[in-house]
Amino acid sequence: MLVALSLRLYGLGDESLWLDEQHTLGLMKKGWSGITADATQGPLFLLLEKLFTSVTGLSESGLRAISVVFGVASVSALYRLALFLFTPAAALWAAWLMAVNPAMIHISQDARPYALMLFLASMCALYALRSVTRGNLSDRVAFVLCVAALVYTHAFGVFIFPMILALWWLHSRQGPMEYRKLIWPLVAILLLCLPQLLIFGERFLTKAGGGEVALWIEEPSVATLFAVPYHFFRFPLLAGLLALFFVIGVYRSVARQSVPVWSISVSTLFAIAFAFLPWLTSILLTPIFVFRYATPAALTCFLLLGFAVSESKPRHRIALAVALFLVSLFPLHSYYTKLDKEPWNRVADVLAEPGHCPDIILADRNYIAKCVKNYLPDELDSRIAASESGEPLHIKLQSVNTVVRVSAYNSESNSPAVAAELNANWRRTDSIVYPPESDVNPYAVSWVSPITLSWWTRSEESQP
Repeated sequence: MLVALSLRLYGLGDESLWLDEQHTLGLMKKGWSGITADATQGPLFLLLEKLFTSVTGLSESGLRAISVVFGVASVSALYRLALFLFTPAAALWAAWLMAVNPAMIHISQDARPYALMLFLASMCALYALRSVTRGNLSDRVAFVLCVAALVYTHAFGVFIFPMILALWWLHSRQGPMEYRKLIWPLVAILLLCLPQLLIFGERFLTKAGGGEVALWIEEPSVATLFAVPYHFFRFPLLAGLLALFFVIGVYRSVARQSVPVWSISVSTLFAIAFAFLPWLTSILLTPIFVFRYATPAALTCFLLLGFAVSESKPRHRIALAVALFLVSLFPLHSYYTKLDKEPWNRVADVLAEPGHCPDIILADRNYIAKCVKNYLPDELDSRIAASESGEPLHIKLQSVNTVVRVSAYNSESNSPAVAAELNANWRRTDSIVYPPESDVNPYAVSWVSPITLSWWTRSEESQP
């Protein structure tokens, strides 16, 4: 837990906010009304973020503090779940693998709801199991609250329902169950979640009908599904080493005829619920699959790896501990020394320099303008303009002589009007791309979009 906390606090505010984190910041600046302003996710994360930032502030570290808390809590939750399903050794290994995993550290340093999703998914499974084994009232109440919290955190929270039903069915194969004790928790969950389920359902139907909801999500391929486990272990050597020990551990378990089939089956439900089902929905109905949204599927990886490692011989486990330490140094070093998010702070510094500051800073999209504005000095805010907002582009540019165009997230290919106007009446004098490829973490969890700055001067023949 201390290692997990240290790794998640180190460098917390070093990188600037990326696009989605900027969105979180914008909602926080709206005050309490911002909590319900985003229909693409539930209000719980934003509510907690609002409470946290009232204490921590709206800096990079302040916005990301809540994810650190739930990122570390997820390690503890995974340990408790693995302890319920497997052995203490398997639980310790699963928790350790999550604690030092760069992908899990990344979501724990992101001002988005994915660390909270990870924690709640673990707790939902744990209390669902305890509800049918111990029959304790407090466990059933905690189960109801955790499921409702997950649904109110993100749209992918709805996939916890088929997972719970499958989990209970698997447990019923172990022995008789008292289903009557589960009726009122299910009714309570449906009543608590109904308002949010209606909102998610309406948006899903709108998207399925061709409405403009998350049109940037592409239909996944079969390769997308099989890439999910690798997404959590981006460093090839580390992924290969873990895969090797997984095979060895399973082989030894089979050889000793001690395979915990039920526990392994329950562990795989996270991958089925949060990776396979969204992928299948994207194939059959409408694209909704995004790697970040599928973060709870990582729990399957850690649970099965923890079990496999614990099944290995003691000397093999010592060798693995040393190998993991050595192999993890490189991806962790890259994570802390390279860029995993767009350097909007550096872009703003360049634009604020006396020799580089133009009459107008022209952003290809409104969201790009917001990213620039967040880091640009307040006295330069009036120079920021988005090409897609308000008056026509030629009106915005008619009384100025120097322009800097800011492009990112493939906006250049989607802004032909900007290119046509500038190429017709302006002359490009300079161009810079941030960040250089050498500065980007090659094992970054998210795509680090290049940011292009191009300086333009009005052609003499088009002088006003």
